[in-house]
Amino acid sequence: MLQEKQYKELKVEHDLQKKQKDDERKELQEKIAEMLRINKEERKAIEDEAWNTIDIIKDKNKEELVVIIDQGMQSKTMLTDIQGRFKT
Repeated sequence: MLQEKQYKELKVEHDLQKKQKDDERKELQEKIAEMLRINKEERKAIEDEAWNTIDIIKDKNKEELVVIIDQGMQSKTMLTDIQGRFKT
């Protein structure tokens, strides 16, 4: 009888500890899932911001390139004109 009583007490204690560990595991899994979700959202926001910045820089570089090409074309036109006058 004493052994049965001790066995039951140990089993109850073991079941309680198991339930606590299961609850703790479940809670930690939920925290991990939340952290992964937050990480994914933050990473996407950072990537989107980076691509927007890249697009802005790309557009700015295109505008600067257009200005440089125009200046080069004007210089070429002036050079061709001067060469034509020099030959004449």
